[in-house]
Parts: sequence; C-alpha cells; structure tokens
Amino acid sequence: MAALLTSGRVRRLTGFYRTLLFIPSTLSVVIVGFIWRLIISPLWGIVEYPLLGEKATALPTITLMSVWQYLGIPLVFLYSALLSIPSNIIEAARVDGASDMRILFRIKIPLIAPQIGIITILTFIWTFNGFDIIYALNGGMPGPDYSTDVLGTLFYRTFFGWGADQGNQNLGAATATIIFFIILLGTAVYFATVQRRLKVSQL
Repeated sequence: MAALLTSGRVRRLTGFYRTLLFIPSTLSVVIVGFIWRLIISPLWGIVEYPLLGEKATALPTITLMSVWQYLGIPLVFLYSALLSIPSNIIEAARVDGASDMRILFRIKIPLIAPQIGIITILTFIWTFNGFDIIYALNGGMPGPDYSTDVLGTLFYRTFFGWGADQGNQNLGAATATIIFFIILLGTAVYFATVQRRLKVSQL
C-alpha cells in the first residue's frame, strides 16, 4: 500500500488515502471494539454468522480487527522510508528499462530493508502485548471456550483474578516473566541475525 501511494500511479487524493488508512490508529480500543461489535453483530450488523461466538472464527476475527486498527502505523513508517529514496536512482532504473515491479523488488525494498526489519520486530512485540482489544470485546474471560486466550489475557486472569477466581500474584508474575523473556529472545535473535546481515549488505 505504501509503495502504491509513492509509485505515482495514485496521483489524486493521496493525502485522503493516507488519512483514511491512518485514522483507525488514532481511535481508542474501546471505540474500535464497539464499532466492530456493531458491524459483525448477527442481530443488527452486516454478518449473519456469529463470528465472535464460534471457536474457529473468534481469534481470526479479532486478529483482523487489530490489523485494521494498527495498519496505519507501519504504513507511515514505510511511506516515509520510500519517500526518502533518492529520485535519481528510480529515474536511472526507468531509463534502463526497469518495470515498476522490478524497481519495487530490486531497488525500493532492499533500500528500506532496515525499516522493514524494525517494523517487524515492533509488530512482534506488540503482538505479545495484545490484550486491549480482546478485553474490550470479551472482558477478562476470553471466549468462546478460551479460543481467544493469549498471554496478555492469561496474565490478567492469573494476576488480578476474574469472577469467582482469586488472583495469584506469584503465578501472574511468572507469566509476565515468561512474556518478557519470549520478547527478549525474539528481539535478540533478530538483532543477532537479520540486523547483522543488513549491516553487512550495506557495507
């Protein structure tokens, strides 16, 4: 999407498209959950199937809601990175007869590879912090039948308790520690492998 907005093919209303894609990122999670509950409600929404009421569709539906909300943040990063590419490089490639797809995959993407890596690791971290949208939709008890349970909701239930279940601070702290070390390990693997290869290729 960012590549399309910077390719020159969308010459009109580019500012409108950028704003339209970024607006969901400015909304509160509670508002996003309320809006999507209205949209996919079998009673008054546009979908007759209870997407949040079935185990097979509950988590994919919430995932799509989260992607819709936070798509604007990586889009802005990639859009600014693509705009920073010198225009003379693109013009030289066009003179040599390179197509738009070849320019995208052979020039633009390699030049913005560090930004793509940073966005990837940030998305990895945000995924493990995923709690707010599930809580806004289902509360502290993910359902149906724990199909939308993630580490964030597990930590909330174990530390603070839910319903008749009392919280266990020790178990909650252990869950938070596990989340921290998973994020730390994933980040360390990224910087030790991917980021190092990017630095070598740039040299």
